[in-house]
Amino acid sequence: MRILHLAHDHLEQAVAGIEVYTSRLLTLQRTTDEPGLVVARPDPSRPTGRFDTKTWLDVPCYEVVQNRDGWRFEQTWRDPRLAPAFRRIYEDFRPDLIHVQSLINLTLSAIDVACESGIPIVLTLHDHSFACAQGGQRFHVDRSRCDRLDAVRCARCTWAGVGPIPALRAATRRACPGPTAPGPTGASPPPTASARSLMRLRTALARHVPVSSEGGRIRRRWDAMRGLAERVALFIAPSQDMRRAALEFGFPPDRIQHLPHGIPRTVSPRARGIDDVALHFGYVGSLVPHKGVHHLITAFSDMPEGARLDVHGALDDAPEYVRELRARARHPGICFAGPLAPEAVPSAMVRFDCLVAPSIWRENAPLGVQEAFAAGTPVVASDLGGHRELLDGGGGLLFPPDEEAALAATLRRLATQPGLVSELAAKVRPPCRLEEHGDALRELYRRVLHSGSGSAIASTPHGL
Repeated sequence: MRILHLAHDHLEQAVAGIEVYTSRLLTLQRTTDEPGLVVARPDPSRPTGRFDTKTWLDVPCYEVVQNRDGWRFEQTWRDPRLAPAFRRIYEDFRPDLIHVQSLINLTLSAIDVACESGIPIVLTLHDHSFACAQGGQRFHVDRSRCDRLDAVRCARCTWAGVGPIPALRAATRRACPGPTAPGPTGASPPPTASARSLMRLRTALARHVPVSSEGGRIRRRWDAMRGLAERVALFIAPSQDMRRAALEFGFPPDRIQHLPHGIPRTVSPRARGIDDVALHFGYVGSLVPHKGVHHLITAFSDMPEGARLDVHGALDDAPEYVRELRARARHPGICFAGPLAPEAVPSAMVRFDCLVAPSIWRENAPLGVQEAFAAGTPVVASDLGGHRELLDGGGGLLFPPDEEAALAATLRRLATQPGLVSELAAKVRPPCRLEEHGDALRELYRRVLHSGSGSAIASTPHGL
């Protein structure tokens, strides 16, 4: 079976959940099938729509240039400049089926050309990008969650990321000459007069969004995304919470299949004493606001002496946020340890007494939590989205999102109550194995190819 995966990035460009999952799936599928990959990447030296072909992970990889140059809002979700590239790629690879991991940067143009060519499409719902035009997290710039879709509110949020605001933000950075290193408190240097002028202009623009026009554009985007229901044979939801979100958005239930992720087994859980306490905590993931790491850093300040928190994540993806985290860090046991390669994550999970997942967005089925469970390590997680169902039945503790005091109390309890961490570890339920996930996914592919329709394919919950 020739399976062409579409994603916004691969591991050479970024290390996050979609990239890790896709790389593992490619490695697994190449043993039984013929997978390929299409990703988007910026290249200012070449026009948007050009592409290169190379071999990555021993599979064909097509890198389509997407510079996001001169974007109108409509081009963020359908960019006709990419259509010729997709036609040539599909003709070259000749896929039996396309599996979309993400349409960010590739846009609906990838779907348009696949439908023209009669290629069946499976799409995994890794995030909320079908509803959210601002990154897919349904998370506002003021660090509040988007719990209700509202076209005008979405327009204001999107205006901050598409249009003149990002250009002015970049110009503001360029207008700040001199040292950029933070001071002893973690604060940035004071802005120059020209930078302050640009900031005022940026704020004024943000306050005068043409909401009626932009609200209409958001609604047109939603209509286009809901149109996927007639063009995608099967949607895969890694969590029941994501399935509910897709149903709320308007996707039909008989085309949404719940299928948990699969996790490789490369380590064995460590032995724990009956009276153990948790002193070594870990965070593994992106260092960005919607992951809630700022709450974790502040909460950890109340931990007893000897407690340790290893924060693993890229330090240069969101440098302003990392400066904030460093400024918040008051406990001597907090270590900003940098990113972990995917293959190093399992052994790190075994070393941790407990993993902390403090996200403040509606998580789907985070790989970090499942990696911890695969290593037999309990988890402290915010009571949101997929966290709730992953921890249902044991293996960790939930705390109310955004409540630093509740998180601090939970961490102190683990550090001071003998035997609690061992009790939680004993209740960890190992996640689905990667090989089991691959077998179930291949069966879904087979059903799609034989039915020619998504109807009834997703009629029953998956047992994995």
